[in-house]
Amino acid sequence: MSDRQRPDGDLVRLFEAARTELPAEAFVERLERRLARSRRTRLGIQCLLLALLAVAAALVTPYVARGSLAAMDYAAQRLPDLGLVLNSPVGWIGSLLLGAWVLRRAHVFER
Repeated sequence: MSDRQRPDGDLVRLFEAARTELPAEAFVERLERRLARSRRTRLGIQCLLLALLAVAAALVTPYVARGSLAAMDYAAQRLPDLGLVLNSPVGWIGSLLLGAWVLRRAHVFER
């Protein structure tokens, strides 16, 4: 259809008749219901994912603890003086300094 042709009158009337505006109150109520439903759905999904994460953490924890104990046993056998150093006051001060440095690098002390 070119710009010079006139639009079909029947078609225009059908479009105008089909166009109905929602009252403002009904539109707002419908929008609020949809938003509340989406919030509830999102909250339910977040709770479900948190529960799955907690279950996964509970299932993995024994293996992580066992691996950590095996790594420390290996380190204690290979470096027997390391345990003595870590239990000394110098080791405590060193670990405190290292921890403070890590926290500073992670920007924990900044506001």
